[in-house]
Amino acid sequence: MTLTLRTRLAASIAIVVLIMGVGSTVSGTRLFGDSLVAQVQRGVEHDLNTAFLVYNTHLNDIRTQVTFMSREPGIVNAVVDGERPHLSARLAIRLESAGLDVLAVTDSDGVVISRAAATAATGDDQSADQVVGHVLRKGVPVAATTVVSGDVLAREMPELAERARMDILETPRARPSDMDVLTDGMMLKAAAPIMSDGELVGVVYGGVLLNRGEDIVDSVKE
Repeated sequence: MTLTLRTRLAASIAIVVLIMGVGSTVSGTRLFGDSLVAQVQRGVEHDLNTAFLVYNTHLNDIRTQVTFMSREPGIVNAVVDGERPHLSARLAIRLESAGLDVLAVTDSDGVVISRAAATAATGDDQSADQVVGHVLRKGVPVAATTVVSGDVLAREMPELAERARMDILETPRARPSDMDVLTDGMMLKAAAPIMSDGELVGVVYGGVLLNRGEDIVDSVKE
């Protein structure tokens, strides 16, 4: 069968249109896919940045409150004059008002002289602690996320050690481990120097335990 010129022309145009249509569809799908992926990535980055902002806001709030306490005349004078009962009473008030789980004061060597919760637990050396040690060396306030051992938590407050305790359950893809109980806790912790006449006379430190702490975890999750 001989095709007419009109038929050949129509077929050629149809083929061109078909090729252009397929090409446009493929290109459009690819561009849409790339745009969708980029949009999702931007959304994830925004959510992560917001989560970090919320987390850092809590951390900075703890540092601000601890720094304020380090400059409070009642606390400074109690440290200088060695008035430990008065110091413990002041710390107990500040512990509740600041919403902290841990609040304590050390001397200029890092030895604890007073705790807000466990008033009888004193005399332990905190100079090797990441946060307290930094203040002793640098003389400036600092805040960080730290891992605190169960023994230290129990010294700060027995209830905190119980909050941090978690049974390790075996799962199909879990790495082999000899541990069946986790006793360490993760804490938002801050410390600040206590100064008198330009001299470092002590360090005040405080923190919030994240284990089973719903407020901070929920706000970050949201």
